[in-house]
Amino acid sequence: MSRGDVILLSSAAIALIYTEIHLSMRGIKPSPRKGILDRIYWESFPKDEQTRTYLRERLKIGAISFATSILVLVLVGYLYDKLFLN
Repeated sequence: MSRGDVILLSSAAIALIYTEIHLSMRGIKPSPRKGILDRIYWESFPKDEQTRTYLRERLKIGAISFATSILVLVLVGYLYDKLFLN
């Protein structure tokens, strides 16, 4: 794997973990699902405001943390390359 692949996979893992921790610490959860159709379509067609808020926050926090972790990992890789490998 190239350095770019490692950075993208690491950033995705960091963003996913950070997003789940952040949402659980703030207490933002989707509403409980009742029927079989709600279990199948719950992310595709949110019907209540609690689930909409959860999905909106999850998308916002995930996008911000993914972009930030890419920038930080690229910067750390660049600094490591310049400081220790030259």
